[in-house]
Amino acid sequence: MTSIEQEYELKAPFREALLLAAGVPMDRISFSSDANASLPRFDAEGRLIEMRCGQIGSLWQELVQACAKGVALETALSVVTANPARALGLAGKGNIGIGLDADLLLISPDTLAITRVMSGGQWRA
Repeated sequence: MTSIEQEYELKAPFREALLLAAGVPMDRISFSSDANASLPRFDAEGRLIEMRCGQIGSLWQELVQACAKGVALETALSVVTANPARALGLAGKGNIGIGLDADLLLISPDTLAITRVMSGGQWRA
């Protein structure tokens, strides 16, 4: 990453808070993760110096940080669930309802720590 990229790079919680503060409608903000995608890092001359893999938990970590910055939990959840599902045309995803996919997280209300996961209608360990 060049110094210019580092200077302008903002983590998701800061982008979300800035967008909301600027009056961007919440239903127009969407974040997704690079979970399991390759994350190359290059030196100043453009040579590959490291190859890492995006972590599946990164999006949840960003959501928790956004809430810590004052973004309401229901807003942060929509930005990573309903909004991207709608943008991608995934009708059965992103919302809770009859006939929709049953992918749920149970979280601690105090810490936002994930306590249980349901995927495809089945509780996962």
